[in-house]
Amino acid sequence: MDKPSRSQWRGFAVLSVVFAVVVLLLLFWPRFSTAPSASDFSRLAQAVSLYGDTIRLDDSARRQSFRLHSGFAADSLRPSGSIGWGRGPRQNPYDTLLVDINTADTSRLQLLRGIGPVFASRIVKYRSLLGGFVSTSQLLEVYGMTTDRFSSIAHHLTLSKSSVNLLPINSASLDQLRRHPYLDYYQARAIVDYRNSVGPIRNYSDLLKINLIDDSTARKIGDYIQYNY
Repeated sequence: MDKPSRSQWRGFAVLSVVFAVVVLLLLFWPRFSTAPSASDFSRLAQAVSLYGDTIRLDDSARRQSFRLHSGFAADSLRPSGSIGWGRGPRQNPYDTLLVDINTADTSRLQLLRGIGPVFASRIVKYRSLLGGFVSTSQLLEVYGMTTDRFSSIAHHLTLSKSSVNLLPINSASLDQLRRHPYLDYYQARAIVDYRNSVGPIRNYSDLLKINLIDDSTARKIGDYIQYNY
């Protein structure tokens, strides 16, 4: 076998050097490559944060544009008394509710908490017998009304005394007199007897002169008397 020529030796030498360089690069390249520094991560976080703020601002602008162009505010979709978006609690409409117990019908009376249809009917019936309320505390005279229930609704009550029907004491019949809740049959009879024997009842002092009409009864019925003569 012939010996390799000089040129062949040079070719083998070049290939050996190239191979050695490749091996060295494969062995030592990971040592020269460096991981990103903390500052690189910091810059990345700042970019993400800035981009996130931009997203939030854009989203807020889109919501505002939607409210303006749709013709209504999102607040109108919230139930009454709920907490708004950064606006704090809204006032409950019930807090400002006022019910005139002399003019309210049963439906209006039922807006008061604790007053159902049966109780509302009792209030209207008793009001009709009285001729109207002259004081909100008279609701305590309605059958079933407790002091606790009355206290819970008292600040929602009002009344107009102009709608109270007065009782013409000198012309009212016996039946008309005895139907009033503050007079019984015998007291009504005594009023009629006084009119027939003494004459018309002219004032509060005359009322006290009637047999069976004590001071307590005179005070209660006094707000409903019309001294017609």
